Amino acid sequence: MDVLLDPLSIVLETWEKLGEVEKRVLSTLATRIYAGQRRYGKLEYDKKAWTWEATEEALDQSVYLACELLNATEESKRKYATEVNGTDVGEPGV
Repeated sequence: MDVLLDPLSIVLETWEKLGEVEKRVLSTLATRIYAGQRRYGKLEYDKKAWTWEATEEALDQSVYLACELLNATEESKRKYATEVNGTDVGEPGV
């Protein structure tokens, strides 16, 4: 069956076969799509340079993930230093 011909049937049929995590992922995507629709209007295949749009989004995502990783690394260092030495990372002796 062609997904473009009957997307609701495909979603409903597939939904029953998904696990709870997959359902949460799909629900999150649907929520984001709807939020984008409210903000920018309905998606149209030929109205954007989708490859460029995706590239910009991927670059932004890389920045966000790097910041989160650096933050988590700093928190881990502080926790380790406190557990091992009883001091914070910024304190002398660490």
